Amino acid sequence: MNTLVLAVDGFHSGFTGYGGCTWIETPEMDALAAQGVVFDRFFTDRLKLSAIYDTIWSGKEQTFAQRVAQQGFKTALFSDSEDVLEHPGTAGFQIIESSLDEDTSPELADELEQTRLFETFASLADLIQELSKSDKPFFCWAHIGSMGRLWDAPYSYRSQYSDEGDLPPLESALIPEALPVSQEFNPDAGDSPIVTIPILQSALPSNSDEQTSVPDDVKLQLAQTYAGQVNVLDDCLSLLTTDLKETGLWDKTTLALFSTRGIGLGEHGEVGLNYPTFHTEFARLTGLIRAPQPLFGLRRTQALIAPADWSALLESLTTNPESFALPAGRCRLLSEEDDRRVVQTAAWRYLYDVSAPHDGQLYVMPDDRWEVNDTSSICENVIEEILSVTEQSELSELLTNVFH
Repeated sequence: MNTLVLAVDGFHSGFTGYGGCTWIETPEMDALAAQGVVFDRFFTDRLKLSAIYDTIWSGKEQTFAQRVAQQGFKTALFSDSEDVLEHPGTAGFQIIESSLDEDTSPELADELEQTRLFETFASLADLIQELSKSDKPFFCWAHIGSMGRLWDAPYSYRSQYSDEGDLPPLESALIPEALPVSQEFNPDAGDSPIVTIPILQSALPSNSDEQTSVPDDVKLQLAQTYAGQVNVLDDCLSLLTTDLKETGLWDKTTLALFSTRGIGLGEHGEVGLNYPTFHTEFARLTGLIRAPQPLFGLRRTQALIAPADWSALLESLTTNPESFALPAGRCRLLSEEDDRRVVQTAAWRYLYDVSAPHDGQLYVMPDDRWEVNDTSSICENVIEEILSVTEQSELSELLTNVFH
C-alpha cells in the first residue's frame, strides 16, 4: 500500500467545511473527511517549523524516513520550503525534489493554472507517477509551504466571499505580516509595540490606544482573502485525487492531509507566520486520513494528539496497517517555545509566560475554540491545579525555577 502525506504550512484549521466552517466551500477536503478519520483535537507543541519537524522526523537511532525505507518502501520528499529541505530528518528519503519559489514579487494569478499551488501540485503529480513505476510501494511526503507565504488566488476566488459594505479583498499576493512600526515603547518595561499591517496601514487609526489589535473589518478582509486561497488548495487537491483515480493509484494509496502550523489572520493582533503564538489560529492543526481500506472506519476522534503522535500514527499505518489502531490520545498536552508555555487538557487551555506563570490566559475547551473569553480572573483555582500538574510533567525540569 502506498502512502501520500500532504503537509501544508500556514493552513488555518478554521477554514474548512469538515472543520466546522459554514461559509467556505471545501468539497474535496470534505469528501476526504467523509471517507476516513478526522482529528478534531490536533495541536502542535512547537511553533518553529524546524522544531516541528524535529518532533515528526527525528529519532534516536534512525529518522522517520529511514525506518519507513527499511520496511521496503520507496521514500520520497517533495518540498517548496528550503528549511524543510535542509532539515537533518530528510536522511532516509531516497528521492528529494524541490519546488522553491522563484518570483520574489508575484502578482495575483488570472486563473487557477497560474497559481503557485497549482504548479506545486502539478509537479507533485509527476513525481507520484514516477514513484508508481517502482516495484516497491512508495511513501511520499509533500511539504507545501506557499499557503503561509503567498496568496495569489485569482481575484474571482477571493472576491466571492465579500458582501456589500465589506472592505474589498486584498489585491496583493504578498501576505501582510503584522510588524511593529512604532518606536514609542520600552521592551524592558514590558511595553508592547503598536502593531499595524503595512499594506493596510491607512485602515488603522493613527493615534489610538486601541492600535494593538486589528480592526474587525480588516480581520474580515483578511479572512475573506485567505478563504479564496483555501479554495485554490481545495481545487488543486481535487485535481490530484482525480489524477490518482485515473491512473489506478486511488485504491492503492493512503492519503494523509494535515497542517504543520496554522496562520494568524488578526485574531489576536498577529497576521501571517512572522510572529506565531500558541493561540489556536497557529497551534490548532487540521488533520485527516483517508485509507483505501476501512482500517478504522469513518469517524471523527476527539483524542488529544500532537505532532509526535501523528508521526507514530503515520509510521504504523504505513508499515504495519493490519495492526493499526487510532491513538487513545493524551490526558494533557504541554507546549513550550522560548519563554512561552501552554497546558492543554480536555477542558482547559492555559497560555502563560514562565516569568509570570499565574498571569496567563485561561480558555474553556472545546467551547471557546478561538480563545475569545479569558476566564483566568474567575477561575484562579483551575490555574493553580494546572500549574500543580505541570510541575510533575516532562516540563518539570524546565519549570523548576519558576515554581520553587
